[in-house]
Amino acid sequence: MDYVVLREWWTYATSCNAVTGAAQCVVHGHLVSATHRTEVVDHPAHGKWTYRIAAVASWINDPTAGNIFVAGPPVTVTVTR
Repeated sequence: MDYVVLREWWTYATSCNAVTGAAQCVVHGHLVSATHRTEVVDHPAHGKWTYRIAAVASWINDPTAGNIFVAGPPVTVTVTR
């Protein structure tokens, strides 16, 4: 399994199209990491940041070349420095 970590300032936007069958959704955010690992350390500037971790898969075993199959719930953190 591969993972992507996405970060967005303060709020997190997700949009979905209403279609028959499964919804087609877009998860908005800046890519922090695309990795095979289960740990990522990020050092953002101070402020509120919202993160989302998504599971991706690709046939070439490359975490940057896959499609998101499932995304976790958004988590907001406050960085003070």
